[in-house]
Amino acid sequence: MATTLETADTDLGPSRRAREGRDRMRFPEPDDGFAIPVSLFDTQLIEAPLRYDAWRQNMGVFFTVEPRQGERPRTAARARIAAVNLGEVVLGLAQATSQQFVRDQRVVVQEAIDGILVQFYLQGSGYLEGQAPVRDGDMLILDLAQPTHVITDHYQNLSLLLPKSLYPELTRLLERLHNQRLAASNPLVRIIREHLINLWHCLSSLDPQQALASAQGALGLLAGWLGNDPALQERYQGATHHALFDAITRYIDQHLHRAIDIAELTQLFRLSRTQLYRLFQPHGGVANYIWERRLQQALQLLLNPARAAMTLATIAHHCGFSSEVHFCRRFRQRFGQNPGQVRADALAMRGLGDPLSGPDQEHLLPFRRLIEGFADRVDTPT
Repeated sequence: MATTLETADTDLGPSRRAREGRDRMRFPEPDDGFAIPVSLFDTQLIEAPLRYDAWRQNMGVFFTVEPRQGERPRTAARARIAAVNLGEVVLGLAQATSQQFVRDQRVVVQEAIDGILVQFYLQGSGYLEGQAPVRDGDMLILDLAQPTHVITDHYQNLSLLLPKSLYPELTRLLERLHNQRLAASNPLVRIIREHLINLWHCLSSLDPQQALASAQGALGLLAGWLGNDPALQERYQGATHHALFDAITRYIDQHLHRAIDIAELTQLFRLSRTQLYRLFQPHGGVANYIWERRLQQALQLLLNPARAAMTLATIAHHCGFSSEVHFCRRFRQRFGQNPGQVRADALAMRGLGDPLSGPDQEHLLPFRRLIEGFADRVDTPT
């Protein structure tokens, strides 16, 4: 069960400052002339019968959108997204009415975005199913490789999408905080939130290099905080040292194509078996972690259209499975589907399987196209 991370209020101002930041936020207009690639989606610009489906299709790259329990779909309500591609990260502003956002195992498999979503609530509230509310100014961390279920009231939030392949050390820290709310009363949350708000306000005057540099400044603050906060380290890592864990997991990722022996890891990193097991206990043990990484790598290859010509046997060998049969069995146990079916479904969803696809419907899916193209670019194996 997820746990809310709270800190004592250090002043009386976080809610007021969050509201002030919200009031300053502005959605770009199509004619603003940004030097940075911008994706704009607004249901008010779409014919009424298509609005709800278009919203669900755009958000479907991350979540299945559903009405809140007992409510009907609010087809007439306004929903909008503006997102900017900063080259290595995506920054987006979203606003909509109350609804549910579900990322179950099916969505994790079919919409494989191997990244972390860091969200700051600027207006309204939400909550993780069964958990404490997320309020104005709070920070929410979602690992897109894991299921989640978020329920919102009318909200506006600012989100940052980080690809794991480009920021492995930071995203390893964030993975451990999946489904966590970090309270607005924490001064580090306020500092990072205000930095991103200021970046958003300056987007129209920044070139791509300046915008990326500013986003990396926020990531540097985030990494410095999460990597050095004793309370977080003690709560989520116990007596283990996060730098050692990161070094071992980097080594594992670099050698997934071959057998990795426990003795090899203990000798290389000068650990006892007990120390190594304790280090990986939150991940179900060393072997479980290695198989999970292999399966995630295989999933990325299956969902990448540029790798459609790779046979299942080739993928199995590339990801360290002993045979195609072994690969298919482990994959089906983990994801509930055969790898061949996952690939076929992914190709269908990118083509005729998308009900809003086609030359005359492209304008309905700008946000989805941006995220899919971004994910394909940063996650393509070399």
